[in-house]
Amino acid sequence: MAPKEDFSRPVQIGEIGVGGLEFAIEADADEQNLLATLLGVVTVNSLSGLAHVQRWRKGGAHLIVELNANIRQTCVATLEDFDSDFQCRIERHFADPRDKILTAIDEAELVVEPDGDDGPEPLSGPGFDVGHVIIEHLALILDPYPRRPEAEFVEHQEGPAKVSPFAALQALKNEKDQ
Repeated sequence: MAPKEDFSRPVQIGEIGVGGLEFAIEADADEQNLLATLLGVVTVNSLSGLAHVQRWRKGGAHLIVELNANIRQTCVATLEDFDSDFQCRIERHFADPRDKILTAIDEAELVVEPDGDDGPEPLSGPGFDVGHVIIEHLALILDPYPRRPEAEFVEHQEGPAKVSPFAALQALKNEKDQ
């Protein structure tokens, strides 16, 4: 069996019933290897979660994912591998591209709140991919310079002062001047 090339959990808007849609997410070994490569980490030991999808506005969706992951990274201070546990909640809104909410956002003055809601994402087809949302979220929350919790930064200590190649000439000059 060939290795997987995508971590995909597609959701079609038309499949979302009145009561919504709920499904479990569990990355198998091939998907964990793929995720480790995509995220630039040593390994993804586990990734699981529960996705809730509700209809939102006309032709859109509201996604909530409760995600748990255990990821092995390399400490930038000690170069030792260590495991990190992540428990996070991902929440996104997807809107039909013709929805007035998207044109209102485009016409409004852009105000960015770092911890605020990003606003709805326009759908580029009949659905969206929860797997891709998870990859994007993990890529954003992973520390690009991970450190073990107990790792200490030790400043580089200079050795004895470096002797200049002209020091011998300076000593000769000093002797001559005396």
